[in-house]
Amino acid sequence: TLVSMATCCDEKHPPQCVIDGNAKTFWSTTGLFPQELVLTLKDQTRISRVTFTCTGVQKLVVSRARDLQPLEFEKLYDTNLSQITGQMQQDNKVISFEAKHIKFTLQSGWEDFAAVHQISLQ
Repeated sequence: TLVSMATCCDEKHPPQCVIDGNAKTFWSTTGLFPQELVLTLKDQTRISRVTFTCTGVQKLVVSRARDLQPLEFEKLYDTNLSQITGQMQQDNKVISFEAKHIKFTLQSGWEDFAAVHQISLQ
């Protein structure tokens, strides 16, 4: 799995932090919404659970592309996350789908900036 696209990048908090397995690192948005992050899998893979850990995200939209080149994404689901001051938010979705690319769109945030700490696919 690799981060193939992100709409913003802060060198202190790069997009790759969402898949590094370290809960202390994170990808930081640079303001304004929406912000997007695309994970590309080695092969088309069946996913049964998506766990998204973040702070400051209000609405998240998750989409997939099955083709080798991610030209069109199909929306899988969206979710509204509760604001939890001083704590991480977590969306744990049990869902069955196949994908080569998965796009996470931070549609809105509770404040100007948001952070994505970890994305786990099973």
